[in-house]
Amino acid sequence: MSAVDAIALANRSQSRAIEPCASVWVSASAGSGKTKVLTDRVLAILLSGTVPQRILCLTFTKAAAAEMNNRILNRLAKWVTAKDEILHKDVSSLVKGEVDEEVMARARRLFAEVLDAPGGLQISTLHAFCQSLLRRFPLEADVAPHFALLDERDTAEVVGNALEETIAHSHGNDSNGLSDALSVLTARVHESNFSDLMKTLIAGRGKLMRMFADHGGLINATNSVYSILGLQPGDTKKSLIEVACTNSAFDGIALKDAATVMAGGLKTDKERAKIISDWLDNTEIRCDIFETYTSCFINKKNQVRDSIITPKRGEKNPLVVATLRAEAERLLTVVSRLKALGIAESTSALLQIGADFLKRFNATKSQNKIMDYDDLIQKTRKLLERPGVAEWVLYKLDGGIDHILIDEAQDTNPEQWAIVKPLRDEFFAGRGRHEEHSNSPRTIFAVGDRKQSIYSFQGAEPQEFDRERSDIEADVTRAGLGWEEVNMNVSFRSAPAILSAVDAVFEQDTAKNGIVLSPEEKITHLAARKNDGGLVEIWPCVEPEIADAPAKWKPPVERNKGDSPQNRLAALLAARIESMVKTKEILESKGRPIRPGDIMVLVRRRTGFVEELVRQLKQRGISVAGVDRMVLNDQIAVMDLIALGEFLLLPEDDLTLATVLRSPLVGLSEEDLFRLAHARGKKCLWDVLNN
Repeated sequence: MSAVDAIALANRSQSRAIEPCASVWVSASAGSGKTKVLTDRVLAILLSGTVPQRILCLTFTKAAAAEMNNRILNRLAKWVTAKDEILHKDVSSLVKGEVDEEVMARARRLFAEVLDAPGGLQISTLHAFCQSLLRRFPLEADVAPHFALLDERDTAEVVGNALEETIAHSHGNDSNGLSDALSVLTARVHESNFSDLMKTLIAGRGKLMRMFADHGGLINATNSVYSILGLQPGDTKKSLIEVACTNSAFDGIALKDAATVMAGGLKTDKERAKIISDWLDNTEIRCDIFETYTSCFINKKNQVRDSIITPKRGEKNPLVVATLRAEAERLLTVVSRLKALGIAESTSALLQIGADFLKRFNATKSQNKIMDYDDLIQKTRKLLERPGVAEWVLYKLDGGIDHILIDEAQDTNPEQWAIVKPLRDEFFAGRGRHEEHSNSPRTIFAVGDRKQSIYSFQGAEPQEFDRERSDIEADVTRAGLGWEEVNMNVSFRSAPAILSAVDAVFEQDTAKNGIVLSPEEKITHLAARKNDGGLVEIWPCVEPEIADAPAKWKPPVERNKGDSPQNRLAALLAARIESMVKTKEILESKGRPIRPGDIMVLVRRRTGFVEELVRQLKQRGISVAGVDRMVLNDQIAVMDLIALGEFLLLPEDDLTLATVLRSPLVGLSEEDLFRLAHARGKKCLWDVLNN
């Protein structure tokens, strides 16, 4: 397909996506103009006569919300003073039918309408929408009217304090099982990993709260863990082994005969025969020697031994082999149940710690009238599902929203979709209060891309993207309203070579699984920049080379550079860039030789590889930018200046003044500072200096 055809296809897709009278579900690949479509749809809805405050646009980040808001306002501002022919052309791309003087006049008025609208355009993150909803209905949501929202730093502090209280409370306290739970965890988790385990628990506190809510508390959640693993809540290691050791659990006569046959064999057979016989004969100690008995049948990898009896003896006694194999399979089941029990006990202990942590964490938030971001989602969902209250809230909202637009739908998790669902249901259940002010249909618009779903750690699921599409389509169709599914796969960002490489990756089943709805579905991307040059190189993995043996003793006067794959890759990459620049390789898109500024190196994270690459590039005389950035507040010099500013604001702050005096700004030694501060009595340090 030519570039002209690709652009024409993109324009047709975008035109369908911005139809203001239809609900639309858009699958938009990266660089296909998703933000433009969102912006154009809002403008098209405004031009259709909808007032600004009746449009709700939910984005995933504050930056995306700000960008969309700025794009819309800039476009509307240009319409105010645009020449008629320019305005006519722009508006014609957004509306169907003739653009008459009335439409032109409305376009020029929209900027003022948006600025004068109460609250302006409702373009915000889902969390911001939830916050506004809770502040609007605090009594119905059972929250403090003037609650404060915790930022990340404050949340980390409150979380840390709650966890410390839980750990401290668990020492020597058996009344609530915390002590036993902590003992289980510390016995099974190395001290170096315990902190990471607690961090994982804290990071998943939202899921933990949902699980307790879904199961009706800690006890039911714990019972569910045991049930899922095929166990009973009262099961213990002792009880499982006792059941496995009862005479009715195995064929004792056949095993006795097998042990007799093995006793006449080689050394290994004799040793195992004795263990089996001892286990069978001594019923009172079966449980104590169960692990030794099991080792005759199961290896250290928890697999049935290939040869429980030596092959030659086994060939002569097939019934013995069958008996031993049957017992091995039984014991393997028991071992699996014991492993499952270990998982259940560890999980239950973690849930016990988590429940106490959540109780303290939530109590702190409740006492101080504060909420974190997870609370916004949870409490809004409860508000919209609360019997007798949700109907009133939805009735009030029903009179305030006509169009919902959802950005980055693939990263919206089930909890967040659960907030959109009641709004959606009210949209299509009946005309409600909507009929009081408008005859145009209400719509819902969502745009996303399964391939770009990267927030699974926050609960996002690519499958949810498709489930919601199906549910919304069913609701819209049932209501007899317009529905469009639009696929935008024309990229205005990437060159054909890049897109071809992406398509080639998704030709592989391992990459395609979880992205497509059916194995037959193909992922293809079209390039609007059809004639632009591009190149994709796939290099082989860099393996470490075998180094020569070091000298027996070498003076430590040289830096040991090492031969790690990272260092070798940095050298290869620097050499490739040097070749591109110094041989004046032509950059086809610009028609000139490649410059260092045309090259960008992307890395997953700033590790030692980045430093080595910069060193290699500078050795070759290649200019490098972007690696000398710093976090200002982390720099000692900046900290000193901030301390100076804080002292000037509050000279009585002795600690801050002491920090300034010890800094290079003043340069006092510790001895000088001690002499000043030690004998000052109740005077502040600043008064002592003045005297």
